[in-house]
Amino acid sequence: DTILTGESGQVVLELSDGRQFSLRSNSILDIADLRKISEKELFLFLMRQKVDRLEDREAPAQLKLCKVSVVHGNKSKQQQAAEHTKGNNEFVRESNGVSALYEHGFFSNVIIKAHRILDRKPEISECTMIYEQLAEALEAVEKPEQAKQQFKAALEHAQKCGDSESAARYKEALDRLKN
Repeated sequence: DTILTGESGQVVLELSDGRQFSLRSNSILDIADLRKISEKELFLFLMRQKVDRLEDREAPAQLKLCKVSVVHGNKSKQQQAAEHTKGNNEFVRESNGVSALYEHGFFSNVIIKAHRILDRKPEISECTMIYEQLAEALEAVEKPEQAKQQFKAALEHAQKCGDSESAARYKEALDRLKN
């Protein structure tokens, strides 16, 4: 099940342990994102991320294809613009969901959800906030090396966008993690 809040909506959920979880406007969150993720599950997810980034081995035999025909059309500019707008709206909702998880201390959940967003949309310039929350969540669960990697990614994005204030904050975090 998924919760989707509109432009002026919000929702407050009472969790099984009695805590309240609030989701602000223009957010999307799967109910499954609110479950407690064990340290083992988080470890397995992070290891899978590393394995997925490994380069493929060369195949022992090559596959030869003969007489292949491919036909495809181009999308109209209207279709492209509509998909871009839809993608950005989806990204905003998902990143607001990550923010809500972070604010309520669901750090392991933030790590998994942020990784999934970044795997799908690494080119979006607004990802700086996702990298930052991912880094802070990794730091909160005591994964300093991985937190450094994400703060470096956030720093790169901030520098590309000319956001010197955020860049300074990420440099401070990297200095703090060196110790």
